[in-house]
Amino acid sequence: MYGEAPDAVGINVNATFRVSPQIAIAPDISIYFPEDEELPFLDSFWAINLNGHYIFTAENEYHIYGLGGLNLATAEPSVPGDSESELGINLGVGGEYHLENFSLYSELKYVVGEFDQVVIGVGARFPI
Repeated sequence: MYGEAPDAVGINVNATFRVSPQIAIAPDISIYFPEDEELPFLDSFWAINLNGHYIFTAENEYHIYGLGGLNLATAEPSVPGDSESELGINLGVGGEYHLENFSLYSELKYVVGEFDQVVIGVGARFPI
């Protein structure tokens, strides 16, 4: 994934839980890796999200969804005890393509809040 606010690449661990044929709950955690040259004052940047997906199309091979939810982001600078956490709102779209043993997905979302940013994510989901 890539986040615009820390201008950094990161990893994301997420899950989706269907509560109806068109609604899913999707919690996740994202950890970004800011590069020292561009943001020497920022040691880490991470976010916890609780999103809902509204599934517009649900074919056997794929589905497309709208995304909305809450974001809690934390920036931890090099100065100890000076971390900052902010609440935000996620708005976006995504798609998931189902293969035999896993699914490929991509998402584009905008986080509205103190840490405004565009987030682009791609990855794989495995059924557990």
